[in-house]
Amino acid sequence: MESNPGIQALRSCFGRFPGAVGAALKDRRMMNRFRRKGRIAARGAGLGALLALCGCAAQPVHLDSEVRTVGAEQAYIMPVPGSFAITGVVEQRHGNAVEQKIFLSTDSSLAGSNVAKVKLFGTSNQHRFAENNLRFKPLTERQIANDVHDAFPTVKMFKSDFFVQNEYGPFGYAMGRPSSGELCMYAWQQIRAQASSNPFNQTGALQIDVRLCKAGASENDLLAFMYGFTITAAVDSPGWNPFGSPPATPDRLGKTGDPIYPLQAATVLPQPAPVAAPAAAPVRKTVRKSAPKKAAAPTPTPATVPAVTVPSPGGGGSAAASPAGISPDIAAQNASLQGIRVPSPACAQAGSAASVDCP
Repeated sequence: MESNPGIQALRSCFGRFPGAVGAALKDRRMMNRFRRKGRIAARGAGLGALLALCGCAAQPVHLDSEVRTVGAEQAYIMPVPGSFAITGVVEQRHGNAVEQKIFLSTDSSLAGSNVAKVKLFGTSNQHRFAENNLRFKPLTERQIANDVHDAFPTVKMFKSDFFVQNEYGPFGYAMGRPSSGELCMYAWQQIRAQASSNPFNQTGALQIDVRLCKAGASENDLLAFMYGFTITAAVDSPGWNPFGSPPATPDRLGKTGDPIYPLQAATVLPQPAPVAAPAAAPVRKTVRKSAPKKAAAPTPTPATVPAVTVPSPGGGGSAAASPAGISPDIAAQNASLQGIRVPSPACAQAGSAASVDCP
């Protein structure tokens, strides 16, 4: 058995190669030739060259080891309990980052999945010669518009103009409602350390993009995901801290005489115009006009009937003179009536006395 450690190292290293090099090294005569040489410099040079050649042989790389599925407990963000359940996690390792696609439960009929994408920058890859670095893209209006369109190509989305922030800093979101009726949201947040020329300052970054749709949900229901999730990942490096130092407590907290009120909820989607209530028919005031009072008919003044002198049955006797105070017309009428004679009732009876003067 060979006792020279150098020969044993060469044998163990090159013994893995089944080709001509391995066969030549396994040849006992070549090993004996190395053993007979007494010059240390030649032996050292030969061993160094062979060991350098041995060092070029690395462990085989599995091409599918960069993308893998992991359990839900290894997701980089955890939704608020009772909201969206994690149904699967796909992880991909890059030369400078790790990317996860966290698939969430959904009841939407719109094509696509509820998913939260998390990119964790500042990591190192176990494969030193990997060339799949992930590019860090700063947030711009154009980049945001492209991401929203890629997430919902068939839905008209409305970008929010409100300034909102969660436990990790500001974030943005857009809302839309597809033809199926459910509500959809695309939200984005970038957490990164402040830029500094000092390489020993805090470094690292997190990019979070969320696509959600839910039937019967309101804007506040979907926004609750952004306010309630928890980041559970970090990089084992003393300088990795994209969150920065914790802010100081505001002076107004706990101060008397300075009340703090909750903000009124606001919406992003244009609200439908309120349906105007049908105008009430104008109330016509019926003014009952009292019937015009008929002028009282003048009470006819009874005409003064002139006194008629009825001659006595015995006849004779002139008409009495006109009473005093009678108008001339009435007096003339009375005069015309003086010639009228009324026969005596005795004249109407047959056989009346002949002595009665009947007309």
